[in-house]
Amino acid sequence: MEITSEIKGFEGKVYLPEGLSLPKVIAYSKALDEVASKEGIKKWDRDEIMMPSVFACIDKMEIKNQPQHPTLDTFRFTPAKQADEFISLIISHISLLVMGEEEIPNG
Repeated sequence: MEITSEIKGFEGKVYLPEGLSLPKVIAYSKALDEVASKEGIKKWDRDEIMMPSVFACIDKMEIKNQPQHPTLDTFRFTPAKQADEFISLIISHISLLVMGEEEIPNG
């Protein structure tokens, strides 16, 4: 699956597989459950929980000044507002892979 980002500073393409392996689905679902269980969770705490499973789902990124295979340590998260929009875009597409086309993710 090819995702095109037009978010300023994060323009380019992200490639996800057409389907996710069971371990990736489980890791992503557990991360979603953990975030949902924490009332009033801060955005950066949410990102720290979610991003390892999100990055594991990415085949490669073609985003300027970003690694092809990002990790928490290598993903450039500035400017933060645009990075958050970019992450939300990727999460919405991963959620579509996990849940199917019938459900609309919250991103």
